[in-house]
Amino acid sequence: MAQIDPVGEIVLNPAAGAFWGVAEKDGYVYVATSWGDFAVVDARSLTIDGPFQSVSSTVFRQNLGSTNGLVRFGNTLYLFGGGLRVYDITNPANPVAGVYLQDYSFRNLVRSGEYLFGTGQDRVVVYSITDPSHPTLRATTTLDGRTGFAIAHRNHYVYVGELKTSDPAYYGLRVFSWDGANTLTSVSQQPTADAPYHLFVNGSYLADTGAGVRSWSLADPARPVAVAEQTASGRAAVVWGDLLVTNGRVYKWHGPLLEELQAFTPGGSQHDGVPHGAAANSKFILISQQSRVLVTTTPPTIVFPQFANGLSGDTRNRTRIILRNGGTTTTSGTARFRAGNGAPSPVTIGGMSKSEVPYSIPAGGTFQLVTDGTGTLSSGPLELRSDLIGDSQVSGTEIFELLGRSASVQEAPLSKTHSAFVSRSTSENTGVAMYNPSLSIGSLVEARLYDRNGALVAGPVTVVLAARQQTAIFVDNASLFQSYFAGISSAFEGTLKLSVTNGGPISVISLIQTAANGSLLVVPVESSVVGP
Repeated sequence: MAQIDPVGEIVLNPAAGAFWGVAEKDGYVYVATSWGDFAVVDARSLTIDGPFQSVSSTVFRQNLGSTNGLVRFGNTLYLFGGGLRVYDITNPANPVAGVYLQDYSFRNLVRSGEYLFGTGQDRVVVYSITDPSHPTLRATTTLDGRTGFAIAHRNHYVYVGELKTSDPAYYGLRVFSWDGANTLTSVSQQPTADAPYHLFVNGSYLADTGAGVRSWSLADPARPVAVAEQTASGRAAVVWGDLLVTNGRVYKWHGPLLEELQAFTPGGSQHDGVPHGAAANSKFILISQQSRVLVTTTPPTIVFPQFANGLSGDTRNRTRIILRNGGTTTTSGTARFRAGNGAPSPVTIGGMSKSEVPYSIPAGGTFQLVTDGTGTLSSGPLELRSDLIGDSQVSGTEIFELLGRSASVQEAPLSKTHSAFVSRSTSENTGVAMYNPSLSIGSLVEARLYDRNGALVAGPVTVVLAARQQTAIFVDNASLFQSYFAGISSAFEGTLKLSVTNGGPISVISLIQTAANGSLLVVPVESSVVGP
């Protein structure tokens, strides 16, 4: 599942060179620039619903001479470049300077557990941050005169993307074993086609990003094997759950493979030769660019493309949402009811009108919300967004109570291909609800109808879903296959296939409604992240 949209930018006024590092806490964005500026921008006005905002409300700013990037760990911020500076950000608007370690300079720095791993000119360094405010040197080694650009850690191994620009030029991936104490030992190295700017570990796989995105198998963690490559601008990249987001692309790990789920217009680029930083929280992804930090949304956790609430005559129509937390920690978030055009759609819950409902679910627990079924009948999509990054521990079921009868559907994944069983006769008809959650990108959806023998009988017809648009239609609607069904008198059974040919992924559910009493039967939808 993936759908992200640019919703803002962080800029400095006056300008201070390229943006090289970024971090965030409680709506305050920390930036480090190529001119040595360290600044804090109040970005609390940004919302996941847009519109696009340019934010420059600087609450703190100073020039430090050398600033290559930022790493946040709780209430501590590490600024690296010509040394390692430590700041207390308990008050996020007012960083308080702490220790300044000047023994080494860094091109990149990452945190893994209670350690910092840094690399730069001819150097790899490991610090313990058991006390986050006072990093303690644990291990260091050289790179044979090369410069480290990227670094990652997994178990007893440290991975470094290294380069040498001349005599002769060299780009490569080097692996060090680390004993957990003070010894780093080089165990393997291999050349790469270009410089790895960032390295990310996902289970037993490693990704490096730069001019492209490569995936490496860590079956033998001491000797990674390149298994796949994608073209992308990865000089800035960040992991969000099981997604890897670069400057204009969104990828998902499928074992060793990185599948492209979405392309978006980044509106800016990164400087060659510099590993620009990126950061993420549960709502936003922040990507450093030359003249700004681009802010995008994060994907919704769960999508239901249709809810209904309100009166049909004297009959109440309601929607019930049941969430279950299958994880080992509490999860929380917000359920957001939307109209067919994406605008907030208030519904009555417990006698109160609400378009957003917060939830909190303990480990192994459940949460239920039920609309009252009063007021004017309304419908549209329902999004649930977790407060946890890449939350995969919450699952959901939706129960429609329409015309006095009930039907339940599972969450509907965002995808570019969908297929569902179709039945259309004098006694019943099949309908589908489709939702495009993007704030800015429309989706063109090709619909095809196949008979029970798998033969194409109608289509393709194109359904246009504007940004944030939802539609619910029967298969014999004029916008689908009305002309085909007008030409047959017998009952029809077959398959509806939907493929997004342009734009981002959509969410789909399918229901069969009986003519006699309007009761509903849920039709499973098969969805695949693989586009047409």
